[in-house]
Amino acid sequence: MHFSKLLPLAAFAAFASLATAQSDDNLAEFITKDGDTFGIPLASADTCINFEETGPKYTELFVDFADECFLYESRDCEGLIERFDKAQIYDITEYNFRSVKCYT
Repeated sequence: MHFSKLLPLAAFAAFASLATAQSDDNLAEFITKDGDTFGIPLASADTCINFEETGPKYTELFVDFADECFLYESRDCEGLIERFDKAQIYDITEYNFRSVKCYT
């Protein structure tokens, strides 16, 4: 009887830890004023990521597993705007960027 009560709890705990681990595996995360996030996955290190012009307006950048990230004014990582260092949250409200590249 106790096993049937514990199994769902164990399954939930395993799922919760897996979800947490997956969300933490980002080079950086862009955050909107409403708290919505867009993560740059670890597999995208040293790769230019282009943003859609119709996409959300991001107000913060959290540089997580990347050593540094660069914002660019044009697509394809042209026209450097600013460099951001690891383990910090930055206010990026004033920047009008179209691409990002993060390095490990």
